[in-house]
Amino acid sequence: MLSEIDPTASTQSAAIKHLPVSYPEQMEFPGKGKKHFDSEALFSADGKLYLITKHRTSSGLRMEPGANLYRLDTDYTERDNLLTLVDSNENMLAVTGAELSPDGQTLAVISYDALWLFQRPQEGDQWLSSDSSRYQLDTDVLDQAETVIWDDDNTLLLSNEQRDLFGITLAELSAMTP
Repeated sequence: MLSEIDPTASTQSAAIKHLPVSYPEQMEFPGKGKKHFDSEALFSADGKLYLITKHRTSSGLRMEPGANLYRLDTDYTERDNLLTLVDSNENMLAVTGAELSPDGQTLAVISYDALWLFQRPQEGDQWLSSDSSRYQLDTDVLDQAETVIWDDDNTLLLSNEQRDLFGITLAELSAMTP
């Protein structure tokens, strides 16, 4: 595991490429109104990078429902890459991680207390509006969930803020009530 680094200056890890991004709706940085431009979730699909935001209240201290899905369409290194808003979901709260399954058919998205599985959209890239299931996570066990990755097409690995690792299969999830 690597510590979070400043991509412009590093001592032991080096950034391969620095891609500055900006959100089309963000008029100032840092924003003084709604703080809907915080993204910890990043995934790749069909050769494109996607970011999912988590929304904070105007004070920035509390989360509020809502997540936006943005696509990175350019790869400028010397100027901002304007992200493209492609979808949103008003029911998601505090998204912290996302990853597409190895077969490319299921997007797993995790938040502090829930796991969503979205099926590949019939067309386009509106992942957050596609058929989905939501599973409540046991915060007494998991604490604050932060990361989700696919071990294979049937197994997910979840981690929390404390760096504990948990495995769950799709069969185990399907036995739970979404």
